[in-house]
Amino acid sequence: WPATRFALQGVVVGFFALIVVSGLFGNQLPSKNIAPLLTWTVWWGGLIILILYAGKAWCYVCPWDAIAGWAEGLRFWGRKKEGLGLGLSWPGALRNIWLATVLFVGLTWIEIGFGVTMRPRVTAWLGIAMLCLAFVSAFIFERKSFCRYACLVGRVSGLYALFSPVEIRAADREVCRTCSTPSCYEGNDAGEPCPTFQYLGGMEQNTYCISCMECLKSCEKGNVALRLRPWGADLSSRHRARPDEAYLALLMLSLTGFHGLTMTGVWREVLGWIERSLDVGETVAFSAGMGALMVAPALLFAGLVALSRWFAGASTATYRTCFIRYAYALLPIALFYHIAHNSEHLLMEGQKVVALLSDPLGQQWDLLGTARWS
Repeated sequence: WPATRFALQGVVVGFFALIVVSGLFGNQLPSKNIAPLLTWTVWWGGLIILILYAGKAWCYVCPWDAIAGWAEGLRFWGRKKEGLGLGLSWPGALRNIWLATVLFVGLTWIEIGFGVTMRPRVTAWLGIAMLCLAFVSAFIFERKSFCRYACLVGRVSGLYALFSPVEIRAADREVCRTCSTPSCYEGNDAGEPCPTFQYLGGMEQNTYCISCMECLKSCEKGNVALRLRPWGADLSSRHRARPDEAYLALLMLSLTGFHGLTMTGVWREVLGWIERSLDVGETVAFSAGMGALMVAPALLFAGLVALSRWFAGASTATYRTCFIRYAYALLPIALFYHIAHNSEHLLMEGQKVVALLSDPLGQQWDLLGTARWS
């Protein structure tokens, strides 16, 4: 049904609007404002668990993509006739995920270094910034280039989705080989072209599929399957390994571990030592410490790859190939550490959403009768 996605996106857009309004105009005490709790505890913590069980389901309801797509295409559902976008090609030098990696590192630096999780107004502005990035891409570039190359949420969830037990694939590859109208890629009157430039007949992994289901609408042969599979199926297959994905996988593990470290007393001692040793302020010391803790695991990994290759015999594969391929083995470790880290926040702190839904702006309201719930 064409309106299915619109209905689900509408619910999520409503929560996004609540976060923006509460963050900008509500009580700025984080304990009395729903914006930080919904964003950093419920959404970010729940997103990782959603990926574990449902892959890229978040992309199906993403509010940033929804609002930008509605505005550019001048419609809420159905095939776009004539949009407002320029339809330019994404720059060739940026046809990778390095930009998304930079944004991911930058968000982590802002989130932890400046205590964004406790600042409702800044949380709202970050959400607006993501919407602006989606808007700029939608009105300038073809299809959904931002989702494919630059969205930090989509790229992080895309790598984690290699582990998920859900996939969208061609039901029969032989049918795709004999197909003379690749509508899954080019689109037709029933569905849009694949927004992230995936050809269903050759798609072998979840990374860049955003589960929009347009191929399900456009395939004249009904050859699209939404399937369950064993966890980690993409990681156990011999897919094309890429250096940009490998480095993001390394950073995902490093930064998730770093996030946990900053919640301990040890980190405060390390920060103090850096400040005294370099005679710098807290921001510079934090940046230096974060940089060191991003680089150190990568160097350790590089050394272990060299050692492994030496034991196996240097003729087995080049060092670069080993480095890139071994990096994918870190993804399940990063994913489950990420889940472990966020579960406490989601299951314990997340309960506060019951009370805050009655008083989202911290104005002493009791809209649902749950404001005093504990």
